[in-house]
This record gives sequence, C-alpha cells and structure tokens, in this order.
Amino acid sequence: MGGLKEACGLFGISSAHKEHIGLACHYGLYALQHRGQEGCGIALNTDGELSLQKDLGLVNEVFPKALVFDEEKTRMAIVHTRYGTSGERSR
Repeated sequence: MGGLKEACGLFGISSAHKEHIGLACHYGLYALQHRGQEGCGIALNTDGELSLQKDLGLVNEVFPKALVFDEEKTRMAIVHTRYGTSGERSR
C-alpha cells in the first residue's frame, strides 16, 4: 500500500432549521477545491426531490455566483470535487 493519496472531496450538510445551507455549500466547495480541480457538483434534497448540478472546471467556473436555491424547502445537500484518477474527463 503506498502512502496517503488525495482524491476528490466530499462535504454534506443537513439542517432542520432555516440555516444558510447554500452559503455553507458554497464555502464547502471552495474549501475542498484543493482535493479535486477537474470538476465539482452539488446534490440537493428539496421536499424529497433530488436534484444534481455538476460540470467540469474549477468551482468558480461551474458556480460563478453563490449557490442559490430554496432554503425554505432544502434541508440536505452534498457537494463534491473531482480528482480524476482513471478514465477520460467527461460530464
């Protein structure tokens, strides 16, 4: 087994209150960007519906503005950054 290797980054948040989930996800993506700079995305659970936004590029390229979504209804989110270790770059 080699040494420690960095590959991708994940951050999840869940809230029962009207907190700033969007802002936390935005900062979380930037904090994880060093773990993967090939692409990034976010999965949101809004009223039981799952939605996904993702693309190739740095965080500021994929999400040029702060993440905006209905925080009244969104209670859970997972963000990720991608560090490709195999295969081609694809969406």
